[in-house]
Amino acid sequence: MARQMSQSRREETFLAAASEMYNGLEAWYDEHPGATYGEIESEARRCRRALMGKGLEILINGRDTGYRVEGVRCSVCGGWMEFSNSRFGFRFDIYKHFGYTWNK
Repeated sequence: MARQMSQSRREETFLAAASEMYNGLEAWYDEHPGATYGEIESEARRCRRALMGKGLEILINGRDTGYRVEGVRCSVCGGWMEFSNSRFGFRFDIYKHFGYTWNK
């Protein structure tokens, strides 16, 4: 799980990523001085998608949501269970109960 950051640290991290994106666009434009407006826009859109992904990553993974996943206990043995990608207990055996696998 990602480590938590303060709001100011998340903002700092995002602004650094935005600055890096802008500097990348400047460098790209220096390498392509004859680029048309459409080519510049296309490159900017590509960079923007990457920046928005990074921004969402910082926003979501950098803060504490207060939500903690608590495991499911087996009603038969009382052990902790893990989801095993089986629906409605179709793959049922001694350790599998309704889509969960008992943690040994």
